[in-house]
Amino acid sequence: MGATSSNPRSELQRFELLAALGDRIREITDPAELAYAAAELLGNHFGISRAGYGTIDLEKETITIDRDWNAPGIKSLAGTLNFRNYGSYIEDLKRGETVVFENAETDPRTSSHAEALKAISAQSVINMPVTEHGGLVALLYLNHSAPRRWATEEVALISAVADRTRTAIERLRAELALRENAERLAFLDRLGREIALAADADAVMQITTRLLGEHLGVSICAYADMEQDQDHFTIRGDWSAPGSPSIRGYYSLADFGRLAVTNLSANKPLIINNNLEEIAPEEAKTFQDIGIRQPSVCLWSNKAD
Repeated sequence: MGATSSNPRSELQRFELLAALGDRIREITDPAELAYAAAELLGNHFGISRAGYGTIDLEKETITIDRDWNAPGIKSLAGTLNFRNYGSYIEDLKRGETVVFENAETDPRTSSHAEALKAISAQSVINMPVTEHGGLVALLYLNHSAPRRWATEEVALISAVADRTRTAIERLRAELALRENAERLAFLDRLGREIALAADADAVMQITTRLLGEHLGVSICAYADMEQDQDHFTIRGDWSAPGSPSIRGYYSLADFGRLAVTNLSANKPLIINNNLEEIAPEEAKTFQDIGIRQPSVCLWSNKAD
């Protein structure tokens, strides 16, 4: 790590960075957007190649990145990376220590993996652990495509940004959880009041599918009865958003694929976040043929009599 080199200009730039971060904290209400904004400020402030946040899995020794800030011409690291592919410094991170190396070719933790780091524009790196409740959960990382000296006050400034951002994100998450809980309770209250006026079981299901579909903002919400063979089922009622078809009818569970059969036969929900990517094309076609054409979330439950 480089020596300190404090001067009036750097102090002014430090003040401007923290002031800009304060503005973002006041303006942004989404935790992921705030994390990106902080990374962008750091990247521009230090004139480096990349900055971002990632979620850590200590058991698998991986980092998962949804979005990062990159300088022009630098490729994003979005996705999941294994730390061991880039050196041994995961051991430092597990101890909660900030990792700083100026040149991957000369640092003993990374010298044998220098080419891999250079290939992702990370010849010089700062990895700063983000902890919650005493455990490592995320990482703030700064990468540069060439060797770079990191002054002590630079690392201290990055730490200050990380601390303020973490505190703000925790507050936003708490506020979001409160809002979601309030919305959930309001939905359940409305559902209870409306089904109390229902004349029969079919009316209860009609009300439930409509309110649940509207609450979740989905295209289709339906209910079905399973046959004794635990394969065939009948969708007796559904609610469809404007422009979406009804999917009432008689179906075979096997047509929806192995995952559907496995989960529902075990009385587990079937959750598909993207039917174009997570299941085989012929299985996705079954969903698409009944009107579920877009990448979607499908929640089914199955209970044998």
